[in-house]
Amino acid sequence: MARPNDLPSRGFAFVLTCAILELLAASSAPLLHAQTMNLSWTDCGASGFQSISSACNTNVGTNVMVVTFTDPTLYNHLSAIEGFLTVTAVGDTLPDWWKLGAGECRANRLISSADFTSYSWCTDFWAGSAATGMSYISHPGGDLSKASLQVAVAADTASTDLLTPGLEQYAFRLLLSNGKTVAGCNGCAVPVCVRLDSLHLYQQGVIVRRILTPDISRYIGWQVPPCADPPPVITNLSPLGGAWGSTVDIFGQGLLGTTSVTFLGAFLGTGSATFSIISDAQIRATVPSAVTRRAIRVTTPFGSGDSPMEFGIAPVPAVISPICGPPGTRITMIYPVSDDITDIRIGGPGGMPLDPNWVIPVGATTGGIWVQNPWGSATGPTFTVKPLDPVTGSNPAGAEVGTSVQLFGPDFANVSAVKFSSGVSAAFTPGATTITATVPAGAVTGPITIQWTCPNTPGPSTASATSAYSFYVGAAPAVTGIAPTSGPVGAPVDITGTGFVDAASGGVVRFNGVSASYVFHSATSLTATVPADATTGTISVTNPTGTGSSPTPFVVSGVVSVEPMPVSLFFDPPRPNPTSDQVEWSFGLPQGARVNLTMFDLHGARVRSLANGWRDAGFHHVSWNGLTDRGERVRPGIYYGRFEVNAQTMLRKVVLLR
Repeated sequence: MARPNDLPSRGFAFVLTCAILELLAASSAPLLHAQTMNLSWTDCGASGFQSISSACNTNVGTNVMVVTFTDPTLYNHLSAIEGFLTVTAVGDTLPDWWKLGAGECRANRLISSADFTSYSWCTDFWAGSAATGMSYISHPGGDLSKASLQVAVAADTASTDLLTPGLEQYAFRLLLSNGKTVAGCNGCAVPVCVRLDSLHLYQQGVIVRRILTPDISRYIGWQVPPCADPPPVITNLSPLGGAWGSTVDIFGQGLLGTTSVTFLGAFLGTGSATFSIISDAQIRATVPSAVTRRAIRVTTPFGSGDSPMEFGIAPVPAVISPICGPPGTRITMIYPVSDDITDIRIGGPGGMPLDPNWVIPVGATTGGIWVQNPWGSATGPTFTVKPLDPVTGSNPAGAEVGTSVQLFGPDFANVSAVKFSSGVSAAFTPGATTITATVPAGAVTGPITIQWTCPNTPGPSTASATSAYSFYVGAAPAVTGIAPTSGPVGAPVDITGTGFVDAASGGVVRFNGVSASYVFHSATSLTATVPADATTGTISVTNPTGTGSSPTPFVVSGVVSVEPMPVSLFFDPPRPNPTSDQVEWSFGLPQGARVNLTMFDLHGARVRSLANGWRDAGFHHVSWNGLTDRGERVRPGIYYGRFEVNAQTMLRKVVLLR
């Protein structure tokens, strides 16, 4: 077997190293961590030196590096040890004097040995029964300042090698010759650091790989004061982002002695993470809670290093405010979610997207707020979508201050305030789709605002919407005068009084029950045109609150003709048709009968009852102003008037325009 002054062949070193690596690959035993390792000049541990100098004036002599370790485990038949070392020039380039590989300037000037016959400071468990091999590579990975060294020690399988727990044991020696120093290879005086990276231990039958941490030192210096580990350097993270509780691999140098890993984006707590050391170049950390996108810091006994890139955090279900409201509501995250949001939707990943200002879109339905960024996604609290048009009608359509009215709408859950057009709040009794409110003092005609207050954390949130529907505030009309008091069909008539409104606001003028067109001047003045089929009688004016009649009748003059009685039953088409205001229905009864005239929508749903009861023989006219039985204005579209009398049913269509 090889002795201290023998040089194993390159073939032996390669074969020995490969044999050990094959044993490693074949083993499924867990990888345990031994306790300590040391590298020193001359002898082991505290008995050696961490730095030596040379005058570089001789080709004679040998400099000995000693590798030792301490382990708490009792081993029988420890079969092999591998050691990994790195040689680093303090300058930019490794000098020729340290180029010790095959074919290099000082080839064969570095040999390995496991013979510690003349050593006594530490325990020699090999007892001379081991052979060594070595591999030396300059400029690994193209780094001109470094060389890598791998040493393999294999025990004589016939021997019994007992490792005593807790004692510092010799692993192997490296003998560095001074040969070719003078008039040979340049660079002996260049400062160099040698680092023991790790030791791997193997046992026959059971292969145990150990990554060892230093006790006294894992560095020795040549022509330089004792070397030390630099602060850790982080070069990469994988992945570059993830959720709380996920793992991230941190890559770099000088990570073996890591004492803490900190995520610098902590907004609660310290950002301290649990971690495991995989190698000097890799550790694995668990992302702590309550952190956002920032760099990661690794700390060792030799200092700290921050990652050059930030670690992104996947979204976390957040607290939002408000938590309810109509389309157009802008929501705010009041609890950090994540940076770099790429998509936000209501109702999950297939829901409707919010605009960049986080505004709830028209057409959205109630659902969770879903957020996505490059590192993940999450669905947060549910946002309850309230109606954009909260009040669709009322009963009555208008009223005086102090009157109790019913308001109709699709969603009155969590209503906390009802405000009339002047912004004055009204007393109200809530219901799911109906609110009973009292018209407050100071209220004026106009739309009604509904405010919702929805439960939320950390506190309730409010939102509001204003109806397109306008509620009339005021008394029923009072007609104080008409001029002239008589005239033919088509003649204009000036009407004075109070509480007048235009036709679009629900106003109607009738001559003895026959609807007439009119021009609205003000709440106290309008001009109506005597309609065809008008007969002598009072003139009535209607607004959403009620109807008022003239104190004197209007006499329809002109050619007097006696309208004959209908000779047969008829139900005429409506006039005008189509219409954007109101429509008049006409029917004739040759004899008195009970009638029913009802409006229906295109789907057959009942809308409004216009006539229901006994009618005398003669010609009859009924108008419809586009309102439902509940006082709600219907949408534009196709509607039907169904006329029923004497077991007969007749239908007429009318088109209502906006």
